[in-house]
Amino acid sequence: MVKQFWPLAVLIGLTLLLTAEGPTASAQGAGERTIKLTSGYHAEGLFPGARQVGLSATLDGKGGGKGVLSLNPNVIEGFRSTLLPIEEVKIALEVARDSGQAEKGRQLYHIKGEGLGQLLLDAPMDGQGPYWLIRVDQEGTSQRIPMRERASA
Repeated sequence: MVKQFWPLAVLIGLTLLLTAEGPTASAQGAGERTIKLTSGYHAEGLFPGARQVGLSATLDGKGGGKGVLSLNPNVIEGFRSTLLPIEEVKIALEVARDSGQAEKGRQLYHIKGEGLGQLLLDAPMDGQGPYWLIRVDQEGTSQRIPMRERASA
């Protein structure tokens, strides 16, 4: 019985593979792409008052971009969570000059937004590969925050 349905299963699998969105940034136009990223949950906090960070932005392919950084302050304990509002900060992204990342296939962006301090995005140039937020505190110590692609709703 199973042998009769394997061609159908292969056909369905190939169809899903060819029509599915990739796990990375989606192309918009010539060099333009939209990214939707989220960090994991960190009980000790990533930013003052934020235990999880989200970033939605459009990179224009010319060295900049615009978007929103979401700061989630909610505490999660087991199956319970607080219901505090998520703060959204409008951001602008500017490519960092000669950061040496291009040779590695990566691009470094300065993220500018109200009250964020020094924040960078380390992104793959082709949209394939890991993303990191890099937060630099007042003492110059950097914190590298791994970001993952957010599932489309």
